[in-house]
Amino acid sequence: MPYKDKEKNKIYQKEYQRKWRDEHRERVREIHKKSEGREERKEYRRNWWKTSPNAKEIRKRHNQSEKGKEWHKNWNKNNPDKIKKKEQKYYQTPKGILHRIIKVQNRRNKFMQSGKCNLKPNQELIELIDKRDVVCVYCRKQFSEDKNNKQDYRTYDHLDAFKPHSKENTVKCCGYCNSSKGDKNVWLWLKEKDLIPMEIIYILSNIKRE
Repeated sequence: MPYKDKEKNKIYQKEYQRKWRDEHRERVREIHKKSEGREERKEYRRNWWKTSPNAKEIRKRHNQSEKGKEWHKNWNKNNPDKIKKKEQKYYQTPKGILHRIIKVQNRRNKFMQSGKCNLKPNQELIELIDKRDVVCVYCRKQFSEDKNNKQDYRTYDHLDAFKPHSKENTVKCCGYCNSSKGDKNVWLWLKEKDLIPMEIIYILSNIKRE
């Protein structure tokens, strides 16, 4: 021990270690890499990121930084399946269910306040749609006559959820498709569900079928 005085020896050891690390950087990297590769160390780091208050603060600063925002943007773009799985898991939780209910209610309230959208089509429009759409326009399923069969019974859907009911924006579909589509873009939703819509969807959307 260079110094009998504990405080002086502590300062000496600290300085000595700093110099040694500066002079042997490659060796330090090798030791660090070997240490971080151990399963015990990996488990420790996983637990630390989950439980440490400091980890939460670090993530928060990173997410708010420009670098963090860019990283999340690229990750979301490259991992659509993981995002979809995460959303499905979230919307099965009580918090997710409540979030969805509030979202739908806010959209309906917005429609009612604007005075531009009727929540239900009028009788004349229903008769017109009934003659035109005899099966579900999304999945081509036959409608059930049983009103208690919520999945297969007929419903009237906004083709574009953010426009009022009209003969150009109202279609007849089964309860399952109506519930699944919600306020999503109809074409993105059809692609997501791998469904081939009926010709009327192309006509109403002014899109030529390929």
